[in-house]
Amino acid sequence: MYVIGITGASGSGKTTLADRLMKQFGDRAALISLDSYYRDFPNLPFEKRKALNFDAPDIFEFDLLAHDLRLLNEGKAAPRRVYNFVTHRRDPEDGVIAPHPILIVEGIHIFADERVREQCRLKVYVELDPDVCILRRLKRDVEERGRDIDGVTLQYLKTVKPMYERYIRNYREWADIVVPTLVHSGVAAEMIGDYVLKHMND
Repeated sequence: MYVIGITGASGSGKTTLADRLMKQFGDRAALISLDSYYRDFPNLPFEKRKALNFDAPDIFEFDLLAHDLRLLNEGKAAPRRVYNFVTHRRDPEDGVIAPHPILIVEGIHIFADERVREQCRLKVYVELDPDVCILRRLKRDVEERGRDIDGVTLQYLKTVKPMYERYIRNYREWADIVVPTLVHSGVAAEMIGDYVLKHMND
């Protein structure tokens, strides 16, 4: 299995690039989002769950992700994890992810865990101006995740920006490829796709 890891700031275009690669690879590829591996806090009331730092590395269950990647590498199906961004809880599993020749794993802290990072044969960092990132995140969180503008702004200042400066921007050093700006992600997807298809059986 050829694993492509895609990381970058929140709102940088990771999912856009991953979706374009999925279209290029077709049924040869599967996609896993790190967002599906947020820790579940069933005993915390909603207001406390909402106040958690969702941009820190330790908010993710990397043990669970590493376990699922190991299953897929062994040719076994892995559970399809689902996280609900409105309730801040993990939903019941939504079927399974079958093994595929290519697996795309995307998320803000994909490179934070050594076990995950070492399984990525190709590590991609998506780079976008922080001002554009916050605008993209604002639009997404309001339209798709039921947030309000004040809440998104507060979260950006309290956790998103500090975690980017402390962790995420440093993941660039581990990248094999840096995709500069969302404008070029279409070209990047084509180039990355061609490279992977050429070298996946090496």
